[in-house]
Amino acid sequence: MHPRSIAETVWHRYSAAMDLNEKRKQREQKQLYDSLKKVQRGNYATRPLLNAVSWLGWERQELPTGKVQLRAPNGATIEYDSFRLSKYEEAVGAWFRNETTAIAQVDEFIANYEQAQRPPEITSKGLSPKVTKTLFEMDLDIDLSTVKVPPIRKVGEKPKLNAQGEPIMRFGEPVMEDIHKVIWPTNTKFGMSRFSNGGGCEACGKQIPSGWFVPIVAECKKVGLVGLFIGRDCAGRIFRIKNEGIDVRTVQP
Repeated sequence: MHPRSIAETVWHRYSAAMDLNEKRKQREQKQLYDSLKKVQRGNYATRPLLNAVSWLGWERQELPTGKVQLRAPNGATIEYDSFRLSKYEEAVGAWFRNETTAIAQVDEFIANYEQAQRPPEITSKGLSPKVTKTLFEMDLDIDLSTVKVPPIRKVGEKPKLNAQGEPIMRFGEPVMEDIHKVIWPTNTKFGMSRFSNGGGCEACGKQIPSGWFVPIVAECKKVGLVGLFIGRDCAGRIFRIKNEGIDVRTVQP
């Protein structure tokens, strides 16, 4: 075989291996993101918590007593019965709710991951007619490079209601749903869009029957930092944000 052909073969094999490693890395990052996103929203199920504490650098040690001890990098320890995962979820979940440093690390990872998934920054020269039209109709001069989704926290639960406003019952008990709170940055202004008072998407004015919106925060050259609730379609097509959103009926003011 010609030396050049050998070199090309080696290079192709090397490139294929590198591509495989990169895909594996991306898959692992996506799995970690999904877990941390659940923890950020107050979903303290076992698998998301295990992934979160492992990523944060916790050490796991089985004790002679039959219990398991988790040791955080700052020296904090949590013990739980290895056969009772509910105790694990309760103990570690309680720690997460009160540990501002861990919460900040989770928020930072999620923000960086979501930013990396967005396409390159769109300049004013590259805006499509649809995007230009939407931004003009909002009566806001938004810097698209600053658009992001603020953290969302679970702060409680309430009975889920049907279309008639009555609690939905299952096996004689009311079905509960989470209550959330959007953590807006300080000095965020609201009601700045021309469509803010219509009860629909604040980007286009369209009504959203499902009640699911994506909260975003962005810098506006006219008024400073603005907070908006927009529909998922506008979030993806206009602001290049892929986010499942949140039911605004579960959001605490």
